[in-house]
Amino acid sequence: MQSNHSSFIQNFSESANKSYIIAVLILALLATGAFITLQVAFKNFESTALVVNISGKQRMLSQRIALHTHQCLFHKQNNNHEARKEVSSRLLKDIETMREANIRLSSGHLSENQYAPLSAELSNMYFGEMNIFHRVQHYTQTAQQIIETTDLEQRLKFIDEINQLYDPLLVDLNKVVLKYQKESEEHLKLLTQLEVFIYLFTILTLLLEYLLIFHPLTRRVLESMQLEKNFRQQLQDQVELRTLKLEKTNRALEKVASHDPLTGVKNRLTLEQDLEELFNHYQENHQDYAIIVTDLDWFKRINDELGHDYGDYVLKTFAEILKNHLRQGDEVYRIGGEEFVLLIKRIEFEKLLSKIEALKTLITEYPFSLHGKTTTITASFGVYHSSLFAVESFKAAFKSADLALYKAKSLGRNRIYSACQTLETAESNVPVKKINLVYSDEKLENLITAEFDDDPVINELQSLFNSGNHQLYNIVYEKDHDILKDLIRELGEELQTLKTLRMIDCHQNIIIVRLDVLKTNTEIRILIHKAVDLAQSVRDDVLVRNFHAMMDNSNDYIYFKDRNHVFTGASQTLVDVTNVNHREELIGKTDYEVFSRDIADEYFLLEKEVFHGNVKVSQKYQMTRDNSGNIGWVDNRKYPIHNASGEIIGLFGVARVISDEEYQRQMGEKIAT
Repeated sequence: MQSNHSSFIQNFSESANKSYIIAVLILALLATGAFITLQVAFKNFESTALVVNISGKQRMLSQRIALHTHQCLFHKQNNNHEARKEVSSRLLKDIETMREANIRLSSGHLSENQYAPLSAELSNMYFGEMNIFHRVQHYTQTAQQIIETTDLEQRLKFIDEINQLYDPLLVDLNKVVLKYQKESEEHLKLLTQLEVFIYLFTILTLLLEYLLIFHPLTRRVLESMQLEKNFRQQLQDQVELRTLKLEKTNRALEKVASHDPLTGVKNRLTLEQDLEELFNHYQENHQDYAIIVTDLDWFKRINDELGHDYGDYVLKTFAEILKNHLRQGDEVYRIGGEEFVLLIKRIEFEKLLSKIEALKTLITEYPFSLHGKTTTITASFGVYHSSLFAVESFKAAFKSADLALYKAKSLGRNRIYSACQTLETAESNVPVKKINLVYSDEKLENLITAEFDDDPVINELQSLFNSGNHQLYNIVYEKDHDILKDLIRELGEELQTLKTLRMIDCHQNIIIVRLDVLKTNTEIRILIHKAVDLAQSVRDDVLVRNFHAMMDNSNDYIYFKDRNHVFTGASQTLVDVTNVNHREELIGKTDYEVFSRDIADEYFLLEKEVFHGNVKVSQKYQMTRDNSGNIGWVDNRKYPIHNASGEIIGLFGVARVISDEEYQRQMGEKIAT
């Protein structure tokens, strides 16, 4: 019995030892397998998390690149070279980072030690229908060209291309991020299932060990399981923390892109979207709304007399006054320079006018004080209210308010002007005085009829014309006889053409006119209009708007003219060499009204080259004298402006002041050439 008991004990001991060894081996094998499996799974998940992070960063970089391109243009227009250089540096860095991210994501080579092959759907996104890889490359290449190009028109073209590429690219990059997140969730789900399986198998094994061996081993296994659970929770917490940080960064970037950095109000990028939403809401619910375009009067004088820091203070304070005066839900936008837009919802027209009148009074009486300097300032307001008249689109509503502001300024500033439906057409349909001549021969010698409208300038031309032999040569400026000779040569065939030339009245004053010539089988009809009567406002012209800030802050003489040599836009600096006091007084005038004749003759000759299409740029180094009597040299250049059909419709001019030394050097190089 004792022997059997001893044998039993011995057998049990041997069996227990064997069981213990087997259990330990099983546990060792189980732990090793679990460790390897989890390490592989975690490594895959880490790669997936890195992919999500890189793709999210790529989406963020597309936003930053779009923002930096507009900042580059803004600092370029303001001649802020240091800020532009800094922004350009950040833009180049973002471009390189976005390209690198694009290559890493599309190839799957996340780093030297991490490779995450693309799924079929992601591969199709990068190289298939969505073609993300090539679109990102094109997007970054376009952004880089904005920095590298020195041609202004080319830069504007690239920025417009960036604006067109940005929204669809951002949407598709977001789709890629969501796809990566979805695959990450699937990997996490698989990892969870694997963990559950290992967990159950471990429990079973540990239970057998607990029953067959001893309790301490079970306790140690349970502790190991708790450590595993803690590790999984820690991993999940890290993923959630990264997601929160990414969302916070995206919100911050969105605010930077949609708000003016100086005043904190919304900028032009968000105005159009909000205008469209406001207009659509009115179409659906018929709740009145208003658009107010306001502009600080004579703001450049503040910058010139008190400094740009003071000007920035005025702009920030003005924006704060506008925000505080509006109700919750109304919006303020800074759209350029000292120009702001207010969008006001659900308000009657009478209450709106009362509100704006109170705002105008508040601004007029407000003491703008900074560093011991105090000044007052006024503002002009252009108002469109939905009850005034119907418009076809939100753009038409905004244009009506903008025209109303222009009218308020032309009437003397510091006033409110409400848009009317006939404002634009009324301004463009002012009767144009004319001379109507009908000849029977191609040499323009046999006059059939001559009609002269009642106008002082036309009457002067009529007196001179009637005193001669009825030939156009009598009233055409001798320096433009070549244009008249070209016209007579062209009359060999039936034609309809336009000619711009100069005429001289009996007081020896020069008048720029346009000839509308129509030849038929029996007669040649010539209508002569003064160029200033034909001038049209180009306030809404995209090119003029884009150069608005530059014309306010540049030291160069900058201007725009229409096809008939009439000013349509000018910088304040140009006033210093003319006989007017402010740039808006130049609008609608010709050189002969603001310069001496010899200078105006030189300018007209340069512009003839541009309008004849003979040169891409007309350039001349000229001596100039400002109103203070200072004499210097300018590099005067004139560039043609074309419409969509390629026709020359006007010109852009810039005269850069140069030193005597630079003038001598340029002339020396020109002579050597």
